[in-house]
Amino acid sequence: MLHGYTQSAPSFSIKTKVLEKHLSKYFPPTTLHYANGPIRLGWEDLPQSAPPINSDFIEPYRPPPPPEELPLAYAWWKKKGDNYVGVDETFKSLSEVLDKEGPFDGVVGFSQGAALAVALASALETSRRAKVPASWNFTTQHPPMKFAVSFSGFRAPPGVSGGEMDFLYEPRVQTPTLHYIGNADEIVTPERSQMCVNACQGARVHTFPGSHYVPSSKVYLDWMAAFIRDILAGVKIDGEEEAWEDDDDYPF
Repeated sequence: MLHGYTQSAPSFSIKTKVLEKHLSKYFPPTTLHYANGPIRLGWEDLPQSAPPINSDFIEPYRPPPPPEELPLAYAWWKKKGDNYVGVDETFKSLSEVLDKEGPFDGVVGFSQGAALAVALASALETSRRAKVPASWNFTTQHPPMKFAVSFSGFRAPPGVSGGEMDFLYEPRVQTPTLHYIGNADEIVTPERSQMCVNACQGARVHTFPGSHYVPSSKVYLDWMAAFIRDILAGVKIDGEEEAWEDDDDYPF
């Protein structure tokens, strides 16, 4: 389980308790392992709300809190210009997690963690192992993942970090993937998530009338249970899409 930007393993575990219970019901015994991003974020990295440009309201300056009061916020990489900084550190960290805590059947992520989930599944594919940059220290002996699940995910843009990550999507990811896309998501837009879908050969897509979060209603979690059931049964996953029109799952 790979958390989103500014989250942590403990916070993501809390946010996905319903999902964990649901999977445990369908696939006992199920154990979810929550990995923590290796990059600790500072005050300057955290999203800060600000009044609209045309607003007359001016919020007084608030200095950053002392280090001991900073939230425990982590990332898998930082975006600086056209570079993803910290990807090498992340893959080295995950290599150790896979060898010490694995093997795992699949990988699930949210937002930045979803982007990483697809990238990790791709990097573990046998045909791609030799293309992983040596600087990543991705030396794990873990077998390929059986599946990857992306909640509000995206792909690294072509050419980012000098094209270092392009091999993850060219040719397309062969690991079966499930993509949840919120049609009201303004943080990772549906169009951006669709670019990740397009980079995956065996993709099942579910859209829901929500924004940037992991949906928790039974109907949405049943999609994931059905996807995993099909994977375990050897059903081919390719180009399936379903939309749910009920709007009772907004987080407010």
